[in-house]
Amino acid sequence: SVSYNQWFAAVLAGRSNVGLRAEDIVRIVHFAKQGPHKFSDISALAIGPLGSELLHAAVFDQDIGKIGLVRPFLSYADIATTRFYEADYIPFTVPGALNEYDLPDLMAKLCPRKLLILEPLSGDGLLAGETKASNGMRFPSKVYTEKGVAGNFNLVSGLDEQTTLEDLVKVLLK
Repeated sequence: SVSYNQWFAAVLAGRSNVGLRAEDIVRIVHFAKQGPHKFSDISALAIGPLGSELLHAAVFDQDIGKIGLVRPFLSYADIATTRFYEADYIPFTVPGALNEYDLPDLMAKLCPRKLLILEPLSGDGLLAGETKASNGMRFPSKVYTEKGVAGNFNLVSGLDEQTTLEDLVKVLLK
């Protein structure tokens, strides 16, 4: 039920949809900083697979000071190694990326900026669970810890019904 036409068209054009949308995010940030209001403190929140684009944009634009990812997929590798992967994720992947990097590498590159990852999903689209999530985020967590800013990396999974998104966004805004 997912059309890959745009994904294939971007590949044929030598670009990726993720890269195109990350460029758009960077343009929005530049407008926020240079526009009429000249905002100086920029935070960004992405829901679902859009986290892939936000991670790419945040790596290229240091002005995005705080990053929140709500239910992002864990990594490109997790999608690639999941037999019945979530087809909706494909437009949010970068062709050939696994030869060079994966999303946890981008997360580590964001250090020391604040990063909140809330309820990450597996390649099959289901909640990753605490064990799989912490294993998948081992590298960025290690980088933040080694740089002395472990508190800036927040991975939250296994939430109960009482916890609200508003409560968790406060972690990012601290």
